Formats: sequence, C-alpha cells, structure tokens
Amino acid sequence: MTLEVSADDDDVAYLILPDHPRDGVAGISRKQIRLRDLLEYVGPDIYFDFDEGGKLVGAEILA
Repeated sequence: MTLEVSADDDDVAYLILPDHPRDGVAGISRKQIRLRDLLEYVGPDIYFDFDEGGKLVGAEILA
C-alpha cells in the first residue's frame, strides 16, 4: 500500500492498494464512488476506485 501526494497540488493524494496495477495502465478505474454519496460525511472528498472486476484498487483524497 502506498500513499502518493500530488506533485502539483499538496491537497490531493492517492492511496494505491496492493491490487492496483500502478503506473502505465490507463483507465484502470472502471467505477468511482464518492464516500459522500454513501453516507453522511464531514471531511475531505474521498473517491474509491474499482477495477473491471469490482475490486477496490485505490482511493483519491481531496483535502
């Protein structure tokens, strides 16, 4: 598991989970779900990325 902070914006980070294929794979995220759409939540926007099989592969955090 790796947390990468954007080189362009310190308020953006991406959590790469073990099943994520890493760099060089365009369009890996087949579905993205925002945490705020699932439950009442106060905090930064968090988006969960899923692959074509429905497996969670990463999460984007926008502070």
